[in-house]
Amino acid sequence: MSERMPSVEANTCGALVSRYLEAMQTADLEGVRAVTEPGARLEYPGPVAFTDPAEVLSWASGRHQWVRHTVERCDVVPEQAETVAYAVGTLRGVWKNGSPFSDVRFIYQFRIRGTNIVEARLWSDVAEVLRRAATTK
Repeated sequence: MSERMPSVEANTCGALVSRYLEAMQTADLEGVRAVTEPGARLEYPGPVAFTDPAEVLSWASGRHQWVRHTVERCDVVPEQAETVAYAVGTLRGVWKNGSPFSDVRFIYQFRIRGTNIVEARLWSDVAEVLRRAATTK
């Protein structure tokens, strides 16, 4: 029988997720590094994956001028050696070409050990929004 490891409390987890999202949307590299384990896997639609937050921020800067997250809920699922959190909400912002976007659905999955994010995975409707925009031109 394996002994259950203590998981991250829901409040701590929610605060950690909020700090990550705030740092990502303001391109705060040190803020992202403060809440992620060195070498954490950061996966985004495409799919593209990074292990250095600087690479993620560079990649994102080529896609949009700015983006903001509105989190509708954050569900926390404690597991044995880590905690999994799901942040669900919408994105709004401005594309690189200056056109605004809003109401783009997203789900982030975070794997957390201790007080660090060891994996972040994002799913969103960005590709669908871009496809629709291309077909209406």
